[in-house]
Amino acid sequence: MKHIYLSFLSLTALVLTTSCNTDGEIRQVEGNILGTPLFTPKKDSIALEFNNIKVSAIQTNSQNNPILGQLTQGSLGTTNVALVTQALLSSANPTFGEKTQEQEASSYNENETVEKVYLYLPFFSTEKNIQDPSDAKKTIKTYTLDSIYGGKEASFTMKVEQLNHHLRDINSQLESQVYYSNEVFPTAATLAEVTVAGASNNPIVRYQFDDPTTQTNEATKEKDRLAPGYRIELSPTLFQSLLLDKEGDSSLSSNDSFRQALNGLVISTANFSSGLLALINLKNAKIEVVYNYQFQKDNNTYTKKKSYELSLGGISFNQYTISDNMVSPSQDAIYLKGGQGYVAELTIPESNPVFQMLKAKKPIINQADLYLYVDKTKVDLTQQPPYVLIYNATKGLPLYDYSAEISGNTSSNDIVSIGRLTKDNKGDYYYHFYLTDHLTSLVKNGSDNVKIGLAVSTHLSQDTKSTISAMRSISYKNSANEVKKTVLGNAENTLYTVVYGNGSQVPEGKKLKLMVYYTLTE
Repeated sequence: MKHIYLSFLSLTALVLTTSCNTDGEIRQVEGNILGTPLFTPKKDSIALEFNNIKVSAIQTNSQNNPILGQLTQGSLGTTNVALVTQALLSSANPTFGEKTQEQEASSYNENETVEKVYLYLPFFSTEKNIQDPSDAKKTIKTYTLDSIYGGKEASFTMKVEQLNHHLRDINSQLESQVYYSNEVFPTAATLAEVTVAGASNNPIVRYQFDDPTTQTNEATKEKDRLAPGYRIELSPTLFQSLLLDKEGDSSLSSNDSFRQALNGLVISTANFSSGLLALINLKNAKIEVVYNYQFQKDNNTYTKKKSYELSLGGISFNQYTISDNMVSPSQDAIYLKGGQGYVAELTIPESNPVFQMLKAKKPIINQADLYLYVDKTKVDLTQQPPYVLIYNATKGLPLYDYSAEISGNTSSNDIVSIGRLTKDNKGDYYYHFYLTDHLTSLVKNGSDNVKIGLAVSTHLSQDTKSTISAMRSISYKNSANEVKKTVLGNAENTLYTVVYGNGSQVPEGKKLKLMVYYTLTE
């Protein structure tokens, strides 16, 4: 009997197998014994409701990498993004010159003096070695820039100011401090205000310092090459007083102490010849302080040079300024824009007859598809985000489909519950999502019918095998200043798209709806 029982279960499993064609047609499921249809898969749709939300402020201090620059994006207006960051010691209690302060007190004063200070903000780029065209025996490095939007040749003014406000990690409620994109803090000294001639893909060559105790001019020898980025000169005065003059002082004993002295930097941009916005590789950003000092050898005194580097990081966040936004909300279009832009919330209406039927009959949900079709008349195709993320809009957490996929250590390239920008053979663009597990949980388990959030992202970088950083929950504020939840990927870009809603002007085949393939079993 046991053998017969197991065979019956196997046959039953075969009978219940269903599938969908890629063209949307449903295949009938046939029994293996008689070859006649037992259950007929069905196809239906649920028209979705939506709320398009203008973001008045978004949390930007959780970003992996900040952005800097300005873009104009049609009716969405012009977005200008500044960067607030902190300078960090590369080593505690640094020694400048050859001797410590104690050693100088018992010998001679090295008289360390800042000569030049450089701020370096690298882009993201891909390095490649190619044959040197002038010497076939050598190779040279070339770089392809990544995450640069607008015109790379655009010129603009970059301004760097000393922040005059203490940034904190923990707020008065002993919770992690949130910094929003619309917050503005006072500044003190201006450290630079210079014209930048675009975003070049050329490396930045640095040379060695000459050693005056030798006959060779080491200053003609290459020291290293920095990857492409912005590199501008800062005023040396602040770094003389807060760094070199403080050698041996408790203010240089730790980064916590140093940040009390130098609260941070505000880096802003203006006067663009055309739009240019870049993702900044903050992990490799730095401030290089070049200084000279007195060195004695064989009864001779020489002036030598060294440099000390400060890294950038600590508390960092973006500040946004939006101008000339002329978007008029309607049921025909859903605007999605990163940063201080737009998100959306979708709702499966409880009153929808198809949804009511599914909850009453509890069929097998073979597949649930959501397609967002791009309205090409309203977008700049070069500024479309490669991904649209969906999430629980109440908590800023993943839906069931994403959680099930990522828990299996699936590569981010294989995740189908995240919408990827796709172009069909008619030249139309769309984002496709699978919501099968989400709908099943509503129909079978009676889970809460939560609002589905939509937000854009430029990446699916994985923190670990089971987490994607872009899906981390962060806060934002709507126009009523209410704090709501979205995901981190939305804060790390200003790209945008406009997808069709479900208004009367939308072509029927591109309306906002959930396509459901299901099998009734009774």
